Amino acid sequence: MTHIIDKITLGGLVLVRDKMMAQQAAGRKVYRLEVGDTNFDVPANIQQAIADAMRSGKTHYPPSTGLPQLRNAMLKKLREENGLPVKDAEHVLVTIGGMHGLYMAFASLLEPGDEVILPDPMWSETAELIKRPGGVPVPITLRPDRGFQYLPADIEAAITPKTKAIYINSPQNPIGVVFSAETQRQIAAIAVKHNLWVISDEAYEHVIFDGARHFSIGSIPEIADRTITVYTFSK
Repeated sequence: MTHIIDKITLGGLVLVRDKMMAQQAAGRKVYRLEVGDTNFDVPANIQQAIADAMRSGKTHYPPSTGLPQLRNAMLKKLREENGLPVKDAEHVLVTIGGMHGLYMAFASLLEPGDEVILPDPMWSETAELIKRPGGVPVPITLRPDRGFQYLPADIEAAITPKTKAIYINSPQNPIGVVFSAETQRQIAAIAVKHNLWVISDEAYEHVIFDGARHFSIGSIPEIADRTITVYTFSK
């Protein structure tokens, strides 16, 4: 009998990364374009703050949902910067990175056979996270002749009785395209019409060029209660 775990594979980026790191370990010069990592070390003031926290005994289990001070600071940011109508800090959850946040979202929403619509190409791990609880990724091709846009008409055409959620990633990894506010409003209307959840991965919200503006789909009142928005400090 096939188990769900048998359907899960290492994402393509993980395989590429392992090969590149092996080349680096062998002393070869490698130009890495596959990883969303910084080219500088942690700033000295942050290193000092971490050291001070450790010396003051902050090395034990925190509350399972995150430190209250951190959650309140995040609440302020989400309201003021992203326009999310978050009621209070109880609606803010600290996870072990953005990938863990996505895993929790998919694991909480999906039953075996549930479908999630997502853009393609994509960050390859996203599809694997959908598969973990038995979900089925349904990719929508982002075509160059359409400006790599995540077209609402394509999304609606892919909806079936098994569709549970629409995944949106803007700015998009790996292409970098930013989905406009109007496009996201249309996606939100589709989600409301078909009673779907929206998972919004906004890891690259500050990595924007050429005058583009980031927009958080969760700021749309009609879909706010059915949107799970994921951020990360690593970007």
